[in-house]
Amino acid sequence: MKKNQTKCTSKAMKGKGNEVAGKVVRIQEPRYEGNAENAHGKIEAAFADLKNEYKKSGQEK
Repeated sequence: MKKNQTKCTSKAMKGKGNEVAGKVVRIQEPRYEGNAENAHGKIEAAFADLKNEYKKSGQEK
């Protein structure tokens, strides 16, 4: 796993933690923030994967 992927995965895990904490205490705000942060981390991780595949293919200039 590359540095970007690690950072993105940790962001997604942090978001999932906020989401669960919001469910436990039944407060909507951390739950929504956690959902958004989790999705953002997953999107960044997918982009990092795509970027790495592009580099591996040798098409980078």
